[in-house]
Amino acid sequence: MKTIELNQISKITQGKRLLKQVSFSIEEGMIYGLIGSDHSRKSLLIKLMVGLVKPSEGSVKYFDQDFKQSFMVDIGVVNSDISFYDDMTGRENIEYYLEAYKSKLGGDVSELIESYFKTFDLYPSIDIQAGKYSLGMIQKLRLIRALIIQPKVLILDEPAKSLDPIAIMVLKQELQVLAEEGISIFIVTSMLSFISDLADRIGLLHYGELIEEISLEDHIRNRKDYLEIHSHELPKLILIIERSLKIFDYEVIDDHIIHVHSDLNNAIIIKELYKHDIPIQQFKNGVISLEEFFLKKIGD
Repeated sequence: MKTIELNQISKITQGKRLLKQVSFSIEEGMIYGLIGSDHSRKSLLIKLMVGLVKPSEGSVKYFDQDFKQSFMVDIGVVNSDISFYDDMTGRENIEYYLEAYKSKLGGDVSELIESYFKTFDLYPSIDIQAGKYSLGMIQKLRLIRALIIQPKVLILDEPAKSLDPIAIMVLKQELQVLAEEGISIFIVTSMLSFISDLADRIGLLHYGELIEEISLEDHIRNRKDYLEIHSHELPKLILIIERSLKIFDYEVIDDHIIHVHSDLNNAIIIKELYKHDIPIQQFKNGVISLEEFFLKKIGD
C-alpha cells in the first residue's frame, strides 16, 4: 500500500510558482530520500506534506486518503522549526509532548522514554534543562520526539544536522530497523552521503521541481564505467578515438583529461593511442558516482 502519495503538487505565491507539479509515492517499509539545495524549496514541501501549508494545485494523500490533521498521530516529524521549553528537562519535554499520545501509547511511558534517550546517548542529560543542550543534543531530542510516538510514517528534514558521526550511524541503524518493520520514511537532505546507502529511492528537487528520480538498484545497473586518460595532446587523442576506434561517447573534463565510455577493452584503447604516438601521462578506471549523476542532471 502507498502510505504517502503526492500528485501534481504546486504552490503558487504572488504569481510565482514555488513548487512545480511534484509527484512521488512511498510504500510501506520504503525509505525515500529527497536531495535538494538551499534553494530547492524542500522545507516548503515538508510544510505542505504535514498540513502547515495548503497546495495551490494537486493533492497529498496518506494511506490512500486525502490528508487530514488527524493523521498526524501516526506521523513523526523532524525539522528545525521544532523547539523545546528551555526551563524543562529533556525528559519533561518529551513527557509533555506525549500527553497527546496517551491513548495510543498506553499508561506509563517512563521506560520507553529512557530507552530512546539511551539509544541516542542522551541519557546522561535526560534530567538537564533543554536550554543547556547543545545543537547536537537538541537534534537528538527532536529525533526522540519523532520516533517515540511509534509512527507509521516518518518525515525527516535534515535529520543528521548537527549530529556527530556516531550519532549518525545510530540514526541510520534505527531507520533501517524501522523500515524493516514496515515504517515508511521520507528524508529530505542536502547531504547525499547520508542517504546514498540508506534510501531505496532518491529524488532530486531543484528550484521546486522534481527533475529526477532513481532507485539505487537502477543507478548501479545503469551507471557507466569510464576510462580516464590524461594527455597533453587531447585534440589528437580525440581524433584517434573517433576515427580509429569509432568511439563517440566521451566527456572532456579539462584541457588534459578525458573520460571515455566504451564497451571496448581498455587495453585495446590504450594500445591504439600508443600506436599513433599519443603521449599519455596517466590512465585509470572510474565509475560515475551518485553525486556526479545528480550534478550532471542539475547542469542539464
